[in-house]
Amino acid sequence: MIPRDMTAHPAMSQRALSPTEQTFFVADEICSLNFVMHCELAGELDEAALRNALGKVQARHPLLRMRLEGDAGSLWFRPGAEAIPLRLIDAPPAAVAPEAERELHTRFDGARGPLIRCVWIRHASGHGTLLTTFHHLIGDGISGALLLRNLMQALDGAELESLPLADSMDSHVPATAKGIRGYAGMISVGLQTLAKNLRRGPFRVLPVERPASFDQRRAAIRLLRFAPEVVSRLSDRARQEGTTLHGALGAAILLACYPELGHASAHIAFSSAVNMREQFSPPVGDVVGMYASLAFSPHLVDGGTELWLLAREIKRGLDAAFAAGQPFHGLTCIAPWLMYRHRQAGGGDAGRETVAKVISRGMLKAFGLTNIGKVQLTTEAGPLRVESLGFVVSLSVLGDCAFTAATTNGILCLNSIVMEPVVSRATQDRIVERLQGIVLAAAG
Repeated sequence: MIPRDMTAHPAMSQRALSPTEQTFFVADEICSLNFVMHCELAGELDEAALRNALGKVQARHPLLRMRLEGDAGSLWFRPGAEAIPLRLIDAPPAAVAPEAERELHTRFDGARGPLIRCVWIRHASGHGTLLTTFHHLIGDGISGALLLRNLMQALDGAELESLPLADSMDSHVPATAKGIRGYAGMISVGLQTLAKNLRRGPFRVLPVERPASFDQRRAAIRLLRFAPEVVSRLSDRARQEGTTLHGALGAAILLACYPELGHASAHIAFSSAVNMREQFSPPVGDVVGMYASLAFSPHLVDGGTELWLLAREIKRGLDAAFAAGQPFHGLTCIAPWLMYRHRQAGGGDAGRETVAKVISRGMLKAFGLTNIGKVQLTTEAGPLRVESLGFVVSLSVLGDCAFTAATTNGILCLNSIVMEPVVSRATQDRIVERLQGIVLAAAG
């Protein structure tokens, strides 16, 4: 339980968590929902300069200064968090993945705050990797990129303007996706999914290798990197084929996972994390916060499925999901329903167990890709230079297999996450090896 302190704070410096944010908090209590940005840097970086720059970034974004008060279901963001913690270690590049896994499952002290921390891994003189760990309550992949953009600006001596505390994404949902219309849209999508399942069979997922409750699961990650020339060729080919780089990567992921499913023809759900900042009314600017949702599309994959055909299907599926308002359904329907069930169960352990059961029985099982695209940031701050940028996330209750993608300086970081022991590292290794070969072959 987080201690309550109902002392009044200045207007606009605090707010209650929205239903979606409350749901994220409960999901994190069940199984960690952290995510970690990994940013490789070249050039000398002084510890004092890094701490000073982190202080400037924290002063710019209010959610980085927040702590939590209250109980699950009635939480508030309150100001007064401590400075962003920074841990320094000396280790080779091979230590990045194990450190990121450790960070994914190291919980935050919400009562003290902040819900963010950093690890500076010094590989050698003039070479290191900065890990920035977020609680998903206060950020998404785009937020991580925005923070690193501001951090590079601060390291270059820029002063950063302070931003006001932003509303949750629930507050930005357009009227067309609220109330009865929102529920009607979700029911329509559900009926369409049911009809396809009756024709094609149930959605196939990776076999459970070892059953485990949510609180026993841990994220295992593999970090992949593709050179700029490969990414350029793949992007050009995707345009020629009438699709996108996201569609091509999604198709490669499904084809790499397909041999593990054990079915000659597999009905697979593919989920894309969607940046909602420009979709909301009014739009959300460049603020740190959780402003992402999911869009799903169903696909039939067999041994003869051609990559570019599947890539075009994924693009069309994502376009259709947007047209149907699907990314808003989790905000307007699913999150409030989960918190209602949490309250009905009396909160606490019983509430968490109820939410876990509802999710495990009703959550659409999908292979996911969160692609934040080309990250626009100043890649140099004096002698310091960004070499690459990527991220990983603990999937918590949201699935057992997912991927993340980010492109900086033309370098694509494509990362794999599976939840052990439900899916083993051996299975992950096979999928990643196939994925790498498929991507390189598609790029030509």
